[in-house]
Amino acid sequence: MADPACTPFVVDASVAVKWFLEEEFSGEAESLLASSSLLIAPDLLRVEVANALWSLARRKRIKWEQARQALLELFTMDIECVPSEQLLAAALQLAQSLEHPVYDCLYLACTDICDGILITADARLQRAVSNSALEEKVRLLGRPPF
Repeated sequence: MADPACTPFVVDASVAVKWFLEEEFSGEAESLLASSSLLIAPDLLRVEVANALWSLARRKRIKWEQARQALLELFTMDIECVPSEQLLAAALQLAQSLEHPVYDCLYLACTDICDGILITADARLQRAVSNSALEEKVRLLGRPPF
């Protein structure tokens, strides 16, 4: 395993959305951006965040202009995006073994190939990896040991 001080963090859409919306653990999500840690995500992150922004605007939790601005800002953030095609075979294998959707398993596959730690606000994803070899590689945002 890499030196914990320079271990990259893989962030999923549940964390990234908190950069644009004030909600529980938004401060912790923002601290990831402010840190010197390397942030990595599958390129799917942008699609999932765009979809979440659409849903928020549609439900009038944010304005459409805020959604557009947030998406533009996402493209300027210092996040290394890994092409999903490099992760799909491993993600499919993980989806089969964990009985969990492939799109979430893309983040797990990304975590594996970059020897990082996945930071998520998705308790369902964290439960999916509990009692598996991946359990130590997934941290729930805002909860110890994050």
